[in-house]
Amino acid sequence: MKSLKKFLKLIIMFVLIFFIISIVFYMIYMRYISQNVLFVTNKISEIEQSNKDFSEENISLSTEEKPKEPIIVQKPNNGEKFGVLTIPSINVELDMLYGTTSNLLKKGVGHDNSSYLPGEGGSIILMGHNFRQFLGSLPNAKIGDEIKLTTDYGEFSYFIYDTKIVKETQVDKVPVQKDEEILMIYTCWPINNVTHANDRYVVYAK
Repeated sequence: MKSLKKFLKLIIMFVLIFFIISIVFYMIYMRYISQNVLFVTNKISEIEQSNKDFSEENISLSTEEKPKEPIIVQKPNNGEKFGVLTIPSINVELDMLYGTTSNLLKKGVGHDNSSYLPGEGGSIILMGHNFRQFLGSLPNAKIGDEIKLTTDYGEFSYFIYDTKIVKETQVDKVPVQKDEEILMIYTCWPINNVTHANDRYVVYAK
């Protein structure tokens, strides 16, 4: 009987030892698994971030604005309509005429023929009366608004980046240059002035 009890104690002791050893090995195994999962997860995150950075770099390169090559444009005849000026944000749509005589400015906006035409790569200078049916709403245009010049040789889009009120004599504020295509549109200021105005409201876009 005593030997049976002793045998049972030994069995129970071996079972307990086995159980403890199993728990220890299980904890070691789970720690190993968790470390490997963490390692794999970190690697996956690094790869995904690397792919994202690579994709963004490629998108940036593919969408980077390429310099526009100036085009050769045949000059219109004096007084000739050569396109349409559109400023969607203020509901302006006016004929563009080559020249700035008083008769032409009764029909639309005039193009200073000492400046460049759309697409030529230099200053484009347009002017118009401050009447409601012409450029009376020009001061309502905001930074970032789009301006479209539609000609028979193409459509050109510009975005407003600045506005200024300048003196009529400050011709340096609407300079003619050929290094960068900049659109400048101006009208008399103040808008509600009915006599000769000494100031001009200028919108700059590119």
